[in-house]
Amino acid sequence: MTIRDKIKPFVIVEYETGGTLQLYSVEDYKSELFDSRKSEGFTGSSTEWRMLAELFATEEMPDILDDIQFETETDMFTVYADDCVLLESFAMQFKAALDNDEYIYPLFMRLPPCE
Repeated sequence: MTIRDKIKPFVIVEYETGGTLQLYSVEDYKSELFDSRKSEGFTGSSTEWRMLAELFATEEMPDILDDIQFETETDMFTVYADDCVLLESFAMQFKAALDNDEYIYPLFMRLPPCE
């Protein structure tokens, strides 16, 4: 199984100067996670994905925080890094966390309510 298979639905795009980790159609993936706090305004937006990814990185991979940037667009969540190996490592660990409901739900519950 390739890294591309392991991190689906995320996609890594490599460039000469680094790469990006992208998630398109943010509302479709892990909708049940975001629905668990729908009454607080969560919808699975790209901004909420950024908040979750930043919290994950802060707690689990603090040594990479200076080397990655999180961005949001209307329907897409993106992580940028100059180092593609670092980006792949983040992608693998973040995806594994998302696949572990016993880990990700408590982490998600610590995000502040949406305004």
